[in-house]
Amino acid sequence: MALALGAMTACSDDDDKAVDAAAEVAGTYDGWSNASCAYFQDQIEEDQELTITRVADGKVSVQYESESFGTYKVAAATVTESNGKYLIAGEGTTEMGMGGNVKEYACTMTGTIENHQGNVTFSIPSVMGGLNVVFSTGKAPANAE
Repeated sequence: MALALGAMTACSDDDDKAVDAAAEVAGTYDGWSNASCAYFQDQIEEDQELTITRVADGKVSVQYESESFGTYKVAAATVTESNGKYLIAGEGTTEMGMGGNVKEYACTMTGTIENHQGNVTFSIPSVMGGLNVVFSTGKAPANAE
């Protein structure tokens, strides 16, 4: 009887199932953003939304639109898992401008998601001396200006 019990536990299918990191982070995230560059710091926008869509095993597309700081698209970011945290990184573009003069710029994106909470940073080195827009889940802190 003990031998049969040992054989049943040794043949479990659940032990070898790989986690699809892209599927784990896919979804729509509500939050806020903080933009900083050489000319200003800590420009806060509340009621923001970021969308992550699985495109393949370990790959996602990321979309974020800021009324003040443009539209960001990363078509094939890589997602990896480390100790329950999901790390996202990729390159894409942003479209931004003023007065109807919109241009496209290259951007990089990095982020961390854990339990469907986290943050994503978009970096655009060629705009305003280096613009960084950080999207964070949840509500902006009360002391954010």
